[in-house]
Amino acid sequence: MSKEHTQQLFRKGTTLITHDIISHNVRAISDVTDKIQSSLGPSSMSKMLVDAFGGIVVTSDGSKILQEMQITHPAAKLMVEMSQVQDKIVGDGTTSVVLLCGEILQQCQAHLENRSSLHRNKLCVKLKREFITIKKLIPKLYEKVEDDQNALLKLTESTLSTKLISKFNTEGALSKLVVKAISHMHNFDKDHTVSIKNDLRIVKIVHQSVQQSKTLFGGCVIRAESNNSIQVPSKMQNVNVCINNLLIKASLFVKETIIKDPKQLVLIEDQLLSCYLRHIVEPLVHKNINLLISSKKIDKRCIELLNDRNIIVMELESFQDLDPSSGIDNDVMFMRDCCKIGFICSSVADFTKDEISGVVNTIQWFPSKHDSFGRLHISNRNSCEKVTLILRGPSAEIIKELEIAMNDALCLCTYVLRTRSESDVIGLVSGSGVFESKLSELLEQEETETSKILSKALMIIPNTLKRNLFQSQSIVSDQSCILEAAASKESMIKIAIDMACEILKLDCLVLEQLRERYIK
Repeated sequence: MSKEHTQQLFRKGTTLITHDIISHNVRAISDVTDKIQSSLGPSSMSKMLVDAFGGIVVTSDGSKILQEMQITHPAAKLMVEMSQVQDKIVGDGTTSVVLLCGEILQQCQAHLENRSSLHRNKLCVKLKREFITIKKLIPKLYEKVEDDQNALLKLTESTLSTKLISKFNTEGALSKLVVKAISHMHNFDKDHTVSIKNDLRIVKIVHQSVQQSKTLFGGCVIRAESNNSIQVPSKMQNVNVCINNLLIKASLFVKETIIKDPKQLVLIEDQLLSCYLRHIVEPLVHKNINLLISSKKIDKRCIELLNDRNIIVMELESFQDLDPSSGIDNDVMFMRDCCKIGFICSSVADFTKDEISGVVNTIQWFPSKHDSFGRLHISNRNSCEKVTLILRGPSAEIIKELEIAMNDALCLCTYVLRTRSESDVIGLVSGSGVFESKLSELLEQEETETSKILSKALMIIPNTLKRNLFQSQSIVSDQSCILEAAASKESMIKIAIDMACEILKLDCLVLEQLRERYIK
């Protein structure tokens, strides 16, 4: 299309790229892969990323690096989305999937240049058909492990070994935290539908060392404020808990009144206290409530009345992320499930209902030395599938990187349990690029044009690992004691092939403004 026609069709400054579109996209994607290939493997290098406001991020996580790089080229941007998909579905292999996709595109470009008569659509069909062959070859390469605990422990150790915080995983301490959390949730759900989003929370505390991190089974950690006139015990057993989501204040019971005599003020005060007693305090006393946790503010006079009857009141911090369907914070809903409470009080009438209370095995209170706030640890280990990971560390940056690593390991474990084989065993393959090397050899024996393309592309993983380790191939092969999930490898290959096919099918790129630099 001529430049004049382009100006007539599109707004001023628009650029239309049709000639040699594959080379154009592959060059941009190669720039991306060059930036992150040193972040692959246990000997990976970290990246320091500085934003426009001076904020610094130091990480070796492929998905995090791509998010922070502010990539603007549209085809290269697809690499970021692909990495995020792998991160969301599996939790591991975010760097590998980008490297593999980039290498598949380079091999396809070279193949198309040699065979000009081959249409790109036909090549994409053959690539997707070749993935079916790969699915049949993978079972030949993995080892079946029936012991879930042992298999998951090996997987988490391999995953955490590639992270920046790997040095803190001494004697597999962090790996054991992940496996214990997953095992606890899995014991309550035998259908392999463990949900990290619904059943697990991560709490970050900048204090002590990483080794002091722990798992709270069947419980949660909340930041609350204590305005009680009585002393709050540091530990309570078999506590009857009620959760309130109602703003309790004088206007609930006493409307605005104009008084002419100061003595009337005493009558209004007596009326208010009487309403508090009748509608809130007495129903809670009748149900033997020991602890009232409130997500909204409670009038100080009502707190005093509750304290007089040995009911402790804890007011939570104000929350931002509200559940639009209920108007209740998601963390409050998580706490409700931990306490096994059927109903949260959202109106005065709710205090008379039977489902508003639940018994908690253990509650611990850790007050702050600086203010009236503190941490409330709720634990219902034997009757609740919920889990809270308490991550500790000397600085916020270390804890943030620790959270990313632990979340990846948790996602991988849940994905493996969900996609385990029909024989109800977990498939493990050799890591350190051994799996890719063996699969490459098997594909080479197929002797088809697409099998050769994928065979050459798969070697990008062991070659990059070898380059990052600064060791010989023989030494890299000795690292095969590292085990990875076969399901994770299968997902990585599938996503890489699908994205490569999507990019190969592009025959036109319309840019509103020509960008000379693709990566900031």
